[in-house]
Amino acid sequence: MSPDGTRIAYQFSDFVTVFDRTTRATTRFTLASPYDVVLAGRSAWAPDGSLTLLHKRHQSEGYTWELQLVDPTDGALRRVIPVPGSPTLIRLIGWSQGDTVVVIDHGPYSALDSPSNVIVSGYDGTVSVAC
Repeated sequence: MSPDGTRIAYQFSDFVTVFDRTTRATTRFTLASPYDVVLAGRSAWAPDGSLTLLHKRHQSEGYTWELQLVDPTDGALRRVIPVPGSPTLIRLIGWSQGDTVVVIDHGPYSALDSPSNVIVSGYDGTVSVAC
């Protein structure tokens, strides 16, 4: 649900659909790859109204991740927030203090119920690891 409560976003296959509860209109955009780019779940709406996508980038030695903030009407890229390291999996937990994103990093050898790091990253690209 968007920060103002008027829009709902959901993903099916390689499409993200945004439903406006006020006008009952829908918009849809296509993801580059439904396996490497996904809607970030319950915390996908950024405070500025952007949608957050999780993007897994294949590298020669594993993966890197980034958060992509996109326009909810057409999927146009607004901002990229890199996630440090090469975690196996990341999970967007939410937004803190308006423009700071909190991500859980599941490292290559951590169990899914015991994350390796909690990463805090700002819109300006600053990154810190909380644990």
